[in-house]
Amino acid sequence: MQQAKANLGDLADRIQIDRNILSLYLKGAAGAVPAVVNRLQSADIELLSLTLTQPTLDDVFLQVTGQRLSADAVPETENEAAA
Repeated sequence: MQQAKANLGDLADRIQIDRNILSLYLKGAAGAVPAVVNRLQSADIELLSLTLTQPTLDDVFLQVTGQRLSADAVPETENEAAA
């Protein structure tokens, strides 16, 4: 995992490792797919899967605040408080 991170570091704006998943955050990700695959192959790093996703609201919130959104953090509405 660290070897893949080192090989791809200059391609991404940000890299995150969570469990066994390496996430690259970059603009124009679809166009960068060939470069990512080629670099991993050149370094003899096996790519198990590759997924392109748009950031969610939770992803953006985490990047800005460093904290995840959670249902517990959502304030109760008046109807829920009265029930």
